[in-house]
Amino acid sequence: MRYNSEIELYNKKAIEVMNELDKYRLLHQDFIDQQHKKKKRLSELPDLIEKQKVRIANTQIDMDFVAATPNTYGDMKVEEQKAIREAVFTAVKTHINHPLEKKVLTFRGFDVVVPARMQPKVPKPKYDENGKEIPMNKDPIPYVFVKRTGAYYMEVESLSGVTKRLNNLIDGLANILKHQQDYLLILENEQAALQQDLEKKEDSYALQIQVLKAELDQLNEELGVCAA
Repeated sequence: MRYNSEIELYNKKAIEVMNELDKYRLLHQDFIDQQHKKKKRLSELPDLIEKQKVRIANTQIDMDFVAATPNTYGDMKVEEQKAIREAVFTAVKTHINHPLEKKVLTFRGFDVVVPARMQPKVPKPKYDENGKEIPMNKDPIPYVFVKRTGAYYMEVESLSGVTKRLNNLIDGLANILKHQQDYLLILENEQAALQQDLEKKEDSYALQIQVLKAELDQLNEELGVCAA
């Protein structure tokens, strides 16, 4: 009876260790997967950061151009504004998924362009301060890029207000620049955090797996002695 009790005890302990071993193997694999994802992301960040710096430099050049160029929007006749609205609205409606980019017109020294393969985008949901989704039109919205040195996204939701939105976008390049600079900071902080994490992170799960395997081997050895 004594030997049977010892065997049962060793069996119970061995099962517990095996369960712990399975748990740590899963954690170890998840750790490896996460490290791989972090290394992949870290390898992508230098290019993203460099491209963001180029966007910032281009926006600054365009801001300098706007500052040095008279704004003729206020002098535009009603017929001119109407022609711009209709040209832009017609272009986005007739150029959906077209394989080639289409320049529609030039406004204040900036080209208004429908990009190649343009697909209207479904608006992102908006929420109030209580987290409740705000009712809104969810029809896909076409868009253009307003281009000079840089390229700036502008939705064309309806015919009305197109000319005013073009003017506001160009006058608001400082706001776009601020968002670009903020995003650059986010990328640089992410890069620093990933570098620090990958340098300091140790695979403690691998060590624990070795400890548990040694414990399991010892139990199996003792269990064999007891069974004999």
